[in-house]
Amino acid sequence: MLEEFGKPGASFSLKQRSVEGDHAYIVWTAQTADNVYELATDTFVVSNGKIAVQSFASKTTARG
Repeated sequence: MLEEFGKPGASFSLKQRSVEGDHAYIVWTAQTADNVYELATDTFVVSNGKIAVQSFASKTTARG
């Protein structure tokens, strides 16, 4: 996925961010040369300054 967002023309929009203690939650949309992320979310649990757990879900449509 990181490679996909490194391609020319990729755009990313952060819609919501919430941080409480060692938990973080974001909602975002994006477009890349390969996909349209109509709605996406990541949840993070941080321990000792590093991401210990991450979950991801999205409504993604392939371009093509």
